Amino acid sequence: MRSRTRQIVKRLFPLCFLGLVVFSYPISTPATETDGPHSLPVVYEKWKGSLTRGTPFGVPLHVESMDRDGRIVGTVYGLFDEDMGDLAKILCDPVSWGEIAIVHLNVKGFAAGTGRGKGEIILYVGRKYYQPLARARRLFFRHQVETLGKDILQISLTGGQGMWGGRNHRIRLEALPVGPGRSFARVTCDCELSVFVRMMISGYFQTIGRKKTGFTVVGVDKEGCPIHVRGLRGFLERNAMRYYLAVRAYLDTRNVPEEERFEKRLNRWFLLTEGHHDQLYEYDKAYYLACKKKEWENSLELQRSIDQGKKALPSGCRQGWSCGSESSER
Repeated sequence: MRSRTRQIVKRLFPLCFLGLVVFSYPISTPATETDGPHSLPVVYEKWKGSLTRGTPFGVPLHVESMDRDGRIVGTVYGLFDEDMGDLAKILCDPVSWGEIAIVHLNVKGFAAGTGRGKGEIILYVGRKYYQPLARARRLFFRHQVETLGKDILQISLTGGQGMWGGRNHRIRLEALPVGPGRSFARVTCDCELSVFVRMMISGYFQTIGRKKTGFTVVGVDKEGCPIHVRGLRGFLERNAMRYYLAVRAYLDTRNVPEEERFEKRLNRWFLLTEGHHDQLYEYDKAYYLACKKKEWENSLELQRSIDQGKKALPSGCRQGWSCGSESSER
């Protein structure tokens, strides 16, 4: 019986996970505030000392999470060696976000709208192993530049209904200049969870995923070693970190010649995740590169068809709902 239960959880968890994995951001109100204790300038003043001195991660970085009022939130703060103007130019382009997201293990491809559909992005999500687009799940997002000024940048990707009861997904990036060629950024992932999704994820973390941890230290063991957060909060922290590192890898490789850029980006992202091996490692780099190269080619082929008018973004996604693929999940 226990073996059968483990098989069911192992089969279903990646699916409910997909409805969450792609999204970030603000918790109900605090993380979206432009003033007050959660505003980015106030948070920077709070954390800049530890960021400039170094952190437990070996780089300027701070991670936190919250599970409150039906929402789970993962947030990563860090420093980018980018001028605010360059950062805005890159991240205000919706296509950039598809190219950022595809390095994530569970993102199988992307498509961006053109013409009247500009600003619409579909992420194809699936299991961490290779999947063609026809076997993945389509999730629709609206790219929105909320605030664009010389002192603040706020960009969000928002989606409506997700898989398995997850809803109101958001991915949000905020940044402010903190010196010549340097910006302080906050990347947040959040969504609302149904009772069913919570039950399935809890089952996973009590069995197959019981050893998975996040980054926040919640105590120490008898030997004095840190105990890291687990469960839903650990889950969101890992994914927020993966997206933060995806943005970082994108910025770090943007000046690489185009024909070499994607492979360099994949290598850069994998190297960055290896800095957090205990939390983020899933499989070896050779397999990761092989999967992502095929998924990238699939995305390019789809985008060419959209650009040439041979295909359109799925009309069923226009209202912000997730859309099933033509074939069933396996």
